[in-house]
Amino acid sequence: VMNDLHKGRDASSSWKWAIDLSGAILVLIALSGLLLQLVLKRRRRSAVIVASAGAVAAVVLIILTL
Repeated sequence: VMNDLHKGRDASSSWKWAIDLSGAILVLIALSGLLLQLVLKRRRRSAVIVASAGAVAAVVLIILTL
């Protein structure tokens, strides 16, 4: 059941909107956290390194699952 709700399979239109809205909110939270890290000069380098590593890991996972 949880997997079906997570994927939105056999769900109503309102549930699909809730999934999309929660995803958009999580993206905004992640971007605001990255922006806060980039504003702080002494943390900028480590923030860029961690963000780059995360982006590379995400791309690798996407490629592996296709």
